[in-house]
Amino acid sequence: MNGQLLEKKISWLEKQSLNGKLYCIADGALISDVVQAMGHYLPASNIVSLFKQSDYKLASNGPWLCDLNGLKSDELQSVIRLLLSDDRHAKSVCWLASDQPIFKIKQHLSDYIYALPAENSTFIESKPRWWRIYDPRVLDTFLSCSDDSKKSLFLSCFEWVAYVDSNPFLADQSWVVWQQDVIALSESLIALPEDSSACSVVYSVSRHDFEKDKLLPVRQMIFPDISKDLVV
Repeated sequence: MNGQLLEKKISWLEKQSLNGKLYCIADGALISDVVQAMGHYLPASNIVSLFKQSDYKLASNGPWLCDLNGLKSDELQSVIRLLLSDDRHAKSVCWLASDQPIFKIKQHLSDYIYALPAENSTFIESKPRWWRIYDPRVLDTFLSCSDDSKKSLFLSCFEWVAYVDSNPFLADQSWVVWQQDVIALSESLIALPEDSSACSVVYSVSRHDFEKDKLLPVRQMIFPDISKDLVV
């Protein structure tokens, strides 16, 4: 990775951590050494496996949710540099911002990792299958292709979700960012539905171009506010 781009990404993530909401998901199957090395910087309670207890023997090769809040600036920079430098194929790490505690985020994400086959599935067995929702390539396809209700349900736990651009020509310099939009609904660029009282969450998807230091909007969406349905 270009050294200048690496430093820009570190700086951007460090700024995002100032509100105490920065998390990441690291894929232990691809960067197991890095996950272990993070233990030098993070307390054990800040690194949790997204696998269920029954699969804990496989946890070292599975997804790990890491709470990056509360670190000193130099420690945070070291952790981010470690993750980004070893993510050579740009498919090992997703970045998240959430005001939820780590165990709530774990519960939310684990529900997606253990996916049951659809009723009309051709699978003979109906046991849950592991779904690599934490892989940027899978997450990008899911968020790009799902209907609004599924997008809203997944994103409801997060202020924003960021991962490397799936376009190989942009992967080094560009990240995709899904976020709750800060603008008011009245300033939205898209038309409100007639019953707008049920639609109070605006999300936008953008590309963060680190080479140009610009956040380039792609589109905006208005989702139903389902936060009241979340388990507290």
